[in-house]
Amino acid sequence: MKNIFKSRYQVALYVLLLVAGGLYLFNLGGKGLWSAQEARNGLAARNIINGAFIDWIMPEIALERSTQKPVLFYWLVAVSCMIGKSISAFYVRLPAALSGLACALYMFYLGKRLFGLNIGLLAAIILSSCGKFLSLSRTSRIDIFLALCVVVILGECLLLYIDKKRYHLVLAYVMAAFAVLAKGPVGVVIPLAALLAFCIALRRIRDIRMFVSIPAVVAFFVLVIPYYVIANIATDGEFLYDFIIKHNIERFIGLDGTFGSRKPIWYYLPNFFVGAMPWSLFIPILFGYFGLTIGKNCWFKISKRGVTPHGLNGCDDAAYTYIAICFAVIFLFFSFSSFKRGDYILPLYPFFALLLACCLSDESYLLKYIRWFRWVLYALMGVMGALLIFVLVSSAVDLPDWLFSQDIIRKYFNNNDRITLEAIWTYSRRYTFILAALIIASIGFVWYSIIRSTERVNKIIVVITTLILAFYGYYFVSIEPEIDRFCTLEPFAGQVNLSVGGHELVMFHFWDHGLAFYLDRHIKSIYFFDELEKYAASNDKIYFVAEPKWFERIPEYLRDECAILLRTPDYHRKDLLLCVHPAK
Repeated sequence: MKNIFKSRYQVALYVLLLVAGGLYLFNLGGKGLWSAQEARNGLAARNIINGAFIDWIMPEIALERSTQKPVLFYWLVAVSCMIGKSISAFYVRLPAALSGLACALYMFYLGKRLFGLNIGLLAAIILSSCGKFLSLSRTSRIDIFLALCVVVILGECLLLYIDKKRYHLVLAYVMAAFAVLAKGPVGVVIPLAALLAFCIALRRIRDIRMFVSIPAVVAFFVLVIPYYVIANIATDGEFLYDFIIKHNIERFIGLDGTFGSRKPIWYYLPNFFVGAMPWSLFIPILFGYFGLTIGKNCWFKISKRGVTPHGLNGCDDAAYTYIAICFAVIFLFFSFSSFKRGDYILPLYPFFALLLACCLSDESYLLKYIRWFRWVLYALMGVMGALLIFVLVSSAVDLPDWLFSQDIIRKYFNNNDRITLEAIWTYSRRYTFILAALIIASIGFVWYSIIRSTERVNKIIVVITTLILAFYGYYFVSIEPEIDRFCTLEPFAGQVNLSVGGHELVMFHFWDHGLAFYLDRHIKSIYFFDELEKYAASNDKIYFVAEPKWFERIPEYLRDECAILLRTPDYHRKDLLLCVHPAK
């Protein structure tokens, strides 16, 4: 019997590695470094590898020492590039992708420990196929590493609460130190708030002492404090002010005039729903599951006998409570923060995946409320129908210009979103028949699932999961490369280097990390017109890159002496010009 279980575990692990590994790593370097954060990480890695000792403490980015964040994630990117012997998109993204994969594997481990093998596997696959979590795992972002740290901290604390083994606490404190070295105080504030809320919910506030160990606290500070002290000394005190005061406290409380416009308190409700697609369609069923099956009277029980769904061992309810509280605390913390971004709530997705896996693994519940499950399938068919309409409309008309002139659209979407939509619109016009056929076939599969929904619901979950994974595979192979043509600056940077040769290059009135990364050369930055005039007067020939709107504002006599050598392609997300002065 033991050998059979071991075999089932190995099969589940191999399936997860195949599915999640493919989602996180397949064609990871197939697109350019689109976002500024990705390019910042690449520039930091390059300066760490090629620079002096100070660059290992505070790397230079955009011609200045970066004091916005600690250095741990930059180290991970640099080590990845050193191992790969290439500072390329793949190796710049690899630490984030491995963080996402590690988070999925930890959900597999935690789900298996708490609820059983099947739930652990399903939770990991759900997490890996949540749109936002997968997208940002395939992007070089610090936030995905923070999500891994927070999830492991809270998961190990729950296991400590259940089996009282102290090694869980050691791992939790190590991950807390990594979180603070990568992102700052938020890496410990969120777990502490969740643990405190859990103990208050149990009305056993003294249990918080279980999560405190003097040796572990000392080890935490030994790992964290030296870097913060050295970084602050190296920057003459600027690091602690800029990072702690400006980029943490001021971002959270929202001082006027800092970090852009404020989002409403409900901002993360639609943001999470869209980010968790397509699994967010099951949220109504999830609410029903915990309201009708788990019940209010059995939320706060615990024992040492292990945990399985529905209280079969009498102690899963505290695990449900703990996971739900972690989700709520993270959601409320970032909702009350004045500055909001969709990638901040990445730690929500693992807890959501675990709760949803518990729900979808309970076939007796799904069969009992089969009408709810069918409505989710109808909603999924509706989403596919909307995609089919999009494909058919895009084949007949151009993307309307008035769409992004609407106030509600401009509030929540920017020019980058417009360019992405334009790229998808263009792609769907070229492959209308193929896309329509695939969508119609998918709708047929879902309709067949509705017909068979009174039999084995678990098999239907497998069919839906397979469709989702097939969609991602098609996107990575066919659609993402099409979008990349409108987003990457690598070809433009190559043309600029050929045109400029050994001359100096200037970015005028803007700075773009992606362009700087791909140019891989010394670049000056000039922001004011009089500086540009003085620079032109002191050099026989100057080359500068500018946005068209600022090129048009250059004094007329100076602009007339310039020639435009290159321009990014039409509909590119960055409209840039390479200019030379004088023209001859």
